[in-house]
Amino acid sequence: MLIVLLILVPFLMPIPMLVLMLFTSLLQAFVFTLLAMMYISGAMEEGH
Repeated sequence: MLIVLLILVPFLMPIPMLVLMLFTSLLQAFVFTLLAMMYISGAMEEGH
């Protein structure tokens, strides 16, 4: 049982890092989209 766990550890260790990387990428895409929408809406506004 212990040997099986030791064999599987190198394959299971990257999973939390991949999840964190995926979350970070999605958050970055959301923030970029939000900023782009704010910039475009500000550029399309008519002046006073």
